[in-house]
Amino acid sequence: MDTSKLARRELQLMIDSKTISTGESLIQFVISKGWTITRCGKSKRYDKTYLGVLHSDGKRFRLRCDFEFEYSKFNIRNRGEPVQFEYSKFNIRNRGEPVQHFFYALFGNHPLGETKAVYIGQTVNFFRRMKEHYGGHSAGKSSYALFEWAGRSNVEIRVAMLAEVTTNASQAYLIESHFIKLAIRAGYLTPGIESWGRGAAIRRLANLPNEWLSDEAIHTKSLPLQKIVFPVQTQKMKSTSNLIPLFNFHI
Repeated sequence: MDTSKLARRELQLMIDSKTISTGESLIQFVISKGWTITRCGKSKRYDKTYLGVLHSDGKRFRLRCDFEFEYSKFNIRNRGEPVQFEYSKFNIRNRGEPVQHFFYALFGNHPLGETKAVYIGQTVNFFRRMKEHYGGHSAGKSSYALFEWAGRSNVEIRVAMLAEVTTNASQAYLIESHFIKLAIRAGYLTPGIESWGRGAAIRRLANLPNEWLSDEAIHTKSLPLQKIVFPVQTQKMKSTSNLIPLFNFHI
């Protein structure tokens, strides 16, 4: 497979799985690879926004997404010459550099032990992501299906911190995919996975855990989502110290 085709495939999987969840993050990632953004616009065929990319091998491809790009901020044009970006001017972080990622599980266990379901994600801003899960549920997106399942089953949604790892965006996607496989193997339902966990990891990283933990161990080290978003303390929680990572490993 051509280098550009493989790059497009992996990057589109990262967009579909929400590993890259904003237009700015997508732009950051493309720039970090040394590729050029040629254009962006609205696809009539797919009713989605697209970003045109010129790969370092000289070939072009398009990425489909639901992001809203800030044209004035990044000086993106729908048509015209490729745009060059300055990291310092726009305060854009190089997505190839390792940063701290939080891998988490939103889950619920039926009181009678009949079923259990999970949503697995990763983020660089844990509390903001928890607020997004708690406050906004669009049909067919992100954790919507899990909350629908929990409502029908009268199950509380809890949060477990799977791991805190300093890594880059590409490796973060592989780690997230691995956790999804472990959860499925452990008997968890994954409502709506077709919209948030598409595609299998292209390769496996070393040092990743081989088994999921017991339900009791996960429950003991988890907290209700509502308690994280609305802590009892008058001062907002500023760290994840109340959530102990279930797995410890280094990449």
